Amino acid sequence: HMHRKLKTIDDDEAATHGEAAAALLGVPAPSNADAWKEMARSSKRLEFLPVAQLRGDCFDGEKPVIASLTETEFFAMTDYISELQAQDLDMVICIDATGSMGKEIDRVVRQVTRLMSVQKMLAENVQFGVVIYRDPRTDRQRLTGDVSRIVRFLMRTDAEGGGDFPEAVYEGIKKTSRLGWRENSRKEVIVIGDAPPHEKDLEDLAELANKMSDEGVRIHTASVTLPFVEHFPELAVWGGGTHTPLGPEVDLAKLATTLLVEDRAKPTIEDFYNIIHKIIL
Repeated sequence: HMHRKLKTIDDDEAATHGEAAAALLGVPAPSNADAWKEMARSSKRLEFLPVAQLRGDCFDGEKPVIASLTETEFFAMTDYISELQAQDLDMVICIDATGSMGKEIDRVVRQVTRLMSVQKMLAENVQFGVVIYRDPRTDRQRLTGDVSRIVRFLMRTDAEGGGDFPEAVYEGIKKTSRLGWRENSRKEVIVIGDAPPHEKDLEDLAELANKMSDEGVRIHTASVTLPFVEHFPELAVWGGGTHTPLGPEVDLAKLATTLLVEDRAKPTIEDFYNIIHKIIL
């Protein structure tokens, strides 16, 4: 938790930055470092505050975006994050599990715990699910808050099959639509693949993605093949989401964090993630 990482904050820092934090929380400003730390311990809303406002030395080189925010922008961003934190989140990773995707499945296995930890800072209650698609079959892990179930499911998944280049993206998306989404949650799907959908499925895929978007499920796409997988940008548009390239060094937790927020929040959210990764995780 963040308060364990901020033991070096002194009284001067607390006096300088405590007033802004207290205004955000609607409580009296703390008088010294110990009081600020107690406020941090007692408030969930401080778990994802821009720590660079408190610890300017946590970045090397270029000044972070959040350090340049005006007071109005700062409170607008923290209010937006508080809105996110007040909602439940259902997130599904829909991944191509054909032979060429073995390294990507390994990457998801390695990073899924951190992915879930970061998202739990941005939502009241988080559930994750996984769909794997390959010709001719798909498989799935229904939405759950138990990260160990996700990891076990992925570790049982071997990349195999495929070979005809276009893959069963449509079948994968169909499977995501039946995973036990909660009625009032934010609903997000991230499709990860290196091959396009079958041409014969495009019309049905567009119709399904549009329908899911209308029902509140956003579909994002991540192209393993650069600069992009054919039809992945269109799929993101149909699904009301965002397309992004997925290079070999991309951190999935950071990718998901930036994909799932509004465009206006992306630069600041990236800074928040970098802070959390360096100080907390």
